[in-house]
Amino acid sequence: MKTPFPVTYKELWLPQHLRSTQLPPSAPGGHPMVLFAYMKGTTADGVHFTGGVTSNIVVAAAAAQNAKQAFYITIRFKLDQTFAAGAAADQYLFQKLLAADNYLRVYLKAADGKLYWEQGNLAGGIQFTLTSTTVSWTAGAWYIVTASLTSTPTQRLIVNGTVQDTDAAVAVATPNGGDMVIGSSSDGGADGVVGTISWVVIGVGTTAATALTPTEETELSKGFPPNLLKVQYLFLLDNGRGVTATDRGSAGGNGTL
Repeated sequence: MKTPFPVTYKELWLPQHLRSTQLPPSAPGGHPMVLFAYMKGTTADGVHFTGGVTSNIVVAAAAAQNAKQAFYITIRFKLDQTFAAGAAADQYLFQKLLAADNYLRVYLKAADGKLYWEQGNLAGGIQFTLTSTTVSWTAGAWYIVTASLTSTPTQRLIVNGTVQDTDAAVAVATPNGGDMVIGSSSDGGADGVVGTISWVVIGVGTTAATALTPTEETELSKGFPPNLLKVQYLFLLDNGRGVTATDRGSAGGNGTL
């Protein structure tokens, strides 16, 4: 209380031969750590995804996501193994799926090693497909990816602060339904990312004016989200807090691990 600058505390646990399923907070007013039967530890680095059918975060469909004219998602992730052309399978980081031909998706493609940002819209077919110039993703290296669309061009794909692809097509609105899934294509999909996601920022809006500005894109690539008028969902992820990914944005829509 007497320091000339703000002091914050990070939760730290170093249990030995742990037998309990829950630890009390390590600091006054802190959070308890809930442990799953198969996990006897925690990490502040993010949530680790295995690519298995039960490894995902589901954000239930809500009006805040559906039929919007502007959308962006920023994901900070690192992979367990280097991903490049010839990988065993595609790895999904995100998908909002209403039907087989109505979706938003961000995924790594095994055929060419690139990151894809894609929208499909019913009979209209694929509205746009943006691909990264990055074709090899190093194991253990952190990447920050922003994918955005607006009803007035352009659509953009940004990797670590560099715009790697754009599209001048007029994007249609986001799917009018369907859950958002982080770390996989769906709840039950075995095509998820194998690695760690530490935070996700999602913004949606009713007009193109709510899209990200160039300055906001740059700041997101440095880890700073826009104000809550443009941040509907903000997930700061870590293992060890039970099955809820708390939304710190304005939508109030928690995810389920």
